[in-house]
Amino acid sequence: MVQKYNREDILKERFNQFISFKVTGETKDYYSKLSIEDFVEIKTTLSDINNIIT
Repeated sequence: MVQKYNREDILKERFNQFISFKVTGETKDYYSKLSIEDFVEIKTTLSDINNIIT
């Protein structure tokens, strides 16, 4: 059976892996605990980090 591609599931997995491995060291579902507003805040922070790097 061919598994249907679900972009949100892939992004959720990548996000949770990054937070688990790089930030907390604990494997949890961080993605589901965050609101859209939280993701907007993360995006703004990452933009600031991008500006620091460049």
